[in-house]
Amino acid sequence: MDTNMLKSKWFRIAVCSALGLIVLLLVFLLGAYIGEKKAEFGYQWGQNYGRFFGEPRVGFFNNATGSSMQGPQGPMGMNAFGNGGVVLKVDGSTMAIKGNDNIEKVVAIDAQTLIREGNTAVSLSDVEPGDQVVVIGSPNNSGQIIARFIRVFERQTQPTPTSTINK
Repeated sequence: MDTNMLKSKWFRIAVCSALGLIVLLLVFLLGAYIGEKKAEFGYQWGQNYGRFFGEPRVGFFNNATGSSMQGPQGPMGMNAFGNGGVVLKVDGSTMAIKGNDNIEKVVAIDAQTLIREGNTAVSLSDVEPGDQVVVIGSPNNSGQIIARFIRVFERQTQPTPTSTINK
């Protein structure tokens, strides 16, 4: 092989260009792979949403045609209502919470309500004022939220606000 050709300016430019294109192709393929994995995760999360949050197990599209997320009971077939905030007080089978909007809500808890802190099921007696909670349920005619699922988070460090409900 001619050593002059290997020392040529055009040969070095061609080799550098080819290596650059290979690197760009590898970066593109890596980005496509990562994007595919993110899309796959999002799709699987959507398919399992109901299993995690109480929807009947009929898949992401619930109506008869399968063409819409709007089902007979609302979006995705659930008649869900969610809210969250800081627990103000726990009284019998009700709980008062104050949301980030500073509006107090009354949450009714019954035998079907699942209360979890992390991966552990807890009882209503374990929930204390100052706990941060997210409530999923449905509103009733008296303005209460009938809870089906309550997730308890770490207690706030600042003092618990006082409730104005039932004073």
